[in-house]
Amino acid sequence: MNRFTPFFISLILPVTGCATSYIQPSATIQSSENVQLATNVQHTAKVKLVNIHALEVKDKTLRLQVMSNGCTKAESFKLIWQGDNLTVQRVKPDHCRRMPHKIWLKFEIPTQISNFNMVNKFER
Repeated sequence: MNRFTPFFISLILPVTGCATSYIQPSATIQSSENVQLATNVQHTAKVKLVNIHALEVKDKTLRLQVMSNGCTKAESFKLIWQGDNLTVQRVKPDHCRRMPHKIWLKFEIPTQISNFNMVNKFER
């Protein structure tokens, strides 16, 4: 056996093993602008959820405090409602170069939602 054979096997085996093990899950989503009512949503490890710094609910208005680099707007996020669970996902990255700071964003809560649980983590 050639002395380089174990070296080549150790390089090729991890690459071929990883390439065949990834499966993309499916999602069924009914959308309306940046609010989505989901009937079957599966989150993968690739979806990075936004850290929420504060949350306020008044009537049918939801205010979230998130980090911004200067270009973050409400349209930068997607609200995914799954039953009584709310997941906030960033759909447009903020590539501006301003010093990171916290901002408040307003969203409308769908009329059929009366109580909900926040899936995202809270951060100070």
